[in-house]
Amino acid sequence: MSQRYAGPFRVTERTGTLAYRLDMSNYNARVNDVVSVDHLEPAPFDPHGRALPPVGDIRAADHPRERIIAKRMVRGKPQYLTKYDGPGHEFDEWLTPAQLGADVDLIQQFQSTETK
Repeated sequence: MSQRYAGPFRVTERTGTLAYRLDMSNYNARVNDVVSVDHLEPAPFDPHGRALPPVGDIRAADHPRERIIAKRMVRGKPQYLTKYDGPGHEFDEWLTPAQLGADVDLIQQFQSTETK
């Protein structure tokens, strides 16, 4: 038996950390509508026939830093979890104050919210 693919289906809700409920109202098979992320993949086309923009390399460095989310100490030196404006959370990165360079105001903003 080989792998079967069906869809595309619209995601209606996130039911757990690794599971999603899909809208399978037009699908004839008797299957559970909650599916693990292991069995999902993005639709490779637009179901409405529109041309999709090409996906290029996404680099966090091409986007401005939005804010600092968290702080940790590594060998007695601070590192800050930095969120970028645009890319998803998978591009968040831990940076030292020296790496933040001109964005030291983000550290001050983070520290002011941390003390509240």
